[in-house]
Amino acid sequence: MSEESGTHIAWQTGDYAYEWYGNGMLKEVRLPYGKTVRFEYDALGRRTAKLFNGHVFRYLWDGNVMVQEWLYEEKDRPQHSIDEFGRIRMLGDEPVENLVTWVYEEGSYVPVAKLQNGERYTIISDYMGRPVEAYNSYGNVVWQADYDIYGDLRNIKGLRDFIPFRQLGQYEDDETRLYYNRFRYYDPRIGNYISQDPIRLAGNNPTLYGYVRDCNVWVDIFGLYLHRPYIRKETRIAIEKSGTIIDGRFYDTVDGMDNAIAIEGGKRRNYSLADGEYHLGHKEGHEYRYYKEYAEKKGMTQKEFNDLMNNPAIYQIEDPHTNMSHVREAKANPLTQTNGEMKNNIVSCKS
Repeated sequence: MSEESGTHIAWQTGDYAYEWYGNGMLKEVRLPYGKTVRFEYDALGRRTAKLFNGHVFRYLWDGNVMVQEWLYEEKDRPQHSIDEFGRIRMLGDEPVENLVTWVYEEGSYVPVAKLQNGERYTIISDYMGRPVEAYNSYGNVVWQADYDIYGDLRNIKGLRDFIPFRQLGQYEDDETRLYYNRFRYYDPRIGNYISQDPIRLAGNNPTLYGYVRDCNVWVDIFGLYLHRPYIRKETRIAIEKSGTIIDGRFYDTVDGMDNAIAIEGGKRRNYSLADGEYHLGHKEGHEYRYYKEYAEKKGMTQKEFNDLMNNPAIYQIEDPHTNMSHVREAKANPLTQTNGEMKNNIVSCKS
């Protein structure tokens, strides 16, 4: 199916062919050798089933995280019926085989454990929440990998699909090598999504098929918009309280009140204290890249990195246009200029 014209295009051996539901969700993929993978979703865009090669792969969700998956033969799938209230019901019990349970870091999308067949596996992720290692209960490495610039796996140890999670919010399908990313599918071979952003430019990315501008800084958990993974609500509220509000609107006063900039737009969050779609800018000398270097140097876990980056003292309310221009950034890394200490003693990098 051509996304632009809505017309069917003949499939040929060696091609991938994609078909979509009316709401823009991927319905099926015909693979180069002729077999087809089909997908089913609930009303919230959460994938509930994948059907391939005579098997049903089922998924159970808790809010926005997938917590269990299992598979069984398609011939054993119960029939469905619609009752008088329009509810879809299964006519019989659904088989549950090879059940896998996923455990996540509290309040996040970062997987920390896999439970299967009575065995527990610990998952270690990098500072961006991407799994890089898995250990069994004896402390042995059973899976290991790192990532290229587009998020594809490199240097894999163990079965590739033993840990299917990739960049935060993404789950790899072995059949297509696409990453299911809630409302879209991402292709790590080209570094783009295979369909346009369903919320178009509201996703804060002018490239409608693009992922994020910098995968070392940003993630896109739902396939909708650019999102930094670590700023918590209470942190943002504290930053807002330290900002300048005039007549119910945030002002960028980093360059002084004489050069104050009224920040345009409505509230940044529904709980924001004033109007103005501001950016959270890093104070000079506390730019993200320096903290990233520090986290990598110290081998921080995702939680440790999140805690580090949730210090309101390193942020300021900025006008988006000024923030995106980077004109206020320090030109030298303060870690190398001050013997391993950030300015104002906000964070120390001494060993």
